[in-house]
Amino acid sequence: MHARENGLLKLAVRSGDRAGPDGRNASGAGAALRDDASLVAEIQRLQQELATAQAKIVNLNIALQTSREIGAAIGVLMATRRISADRAFDLLREHSQRTHRKVRDIAADVVFTGSLDT
Repeated sequence: MHARENGLLKLAVRSGDRAGPDGRNASGAGAALRDDASLVAEIQRLQQELATAQAKIVNLNIALQTSREIGAAIGVLMATRRISADRAFDLLREHSQRTHRKVRDIAADVVFTGSLDT
């Protein structure tokens, strides 16, 4: 078994029975180049997959924070107006549609000010 490094990834490659003295397959330089090209392609694919996963993590964290903010705003409206959670959300949604602002932005304002400007 021998190891090849390329970028940040270190791969161990099991050599076949026909391995040459350098640890590469004895079938020639063409096979070694194909092996190197396939490793580079795999590394690029994994880097893309990692970038996609990292972007998804960021988006999920934003969604979680937004959900918490909206929930807090619903709680504020329920307490100050003595209404149900459904009605409080309806007020946020209606205000969003009327003002052409995102519900999460209105929710942040409600949490900060304690009221919904109507």
